Amino acid sequence: MSWQGQLGTIVRYLINDTDPANYKYSDQRIETSILVAGKLMLMSVDFRNAYSINVEACALTPDPTDEETMDDPFITLTCLKTACMIVGGE
Repeated sequence: MSWQGQLGTIVRYLINDTDPANYKYSDQRIETSILVAGKLMLMSVDFRNAYSINVEACALTPDPTDEETMDDPFITLTCLKTACMIVGGE
């Protein structure tokens, strides 16, 4: 599973948007929010990996969920920041 699937699932659980038949937020909105939160986190925290984030292209490299580049702190902090941004915007 790619970062979109894993981080998207975590964020959906954090914001209580888990019923696929009634998603409040589209996958694209969740993924874009994750990338924006990731960019913000890169300004605040030095992670093990050097990430390249392109919001317009919906790209995050390296994949923080890949077995070789697994980065739990990036995953956790980015998902929490994403949830805060989404819930804060409601």
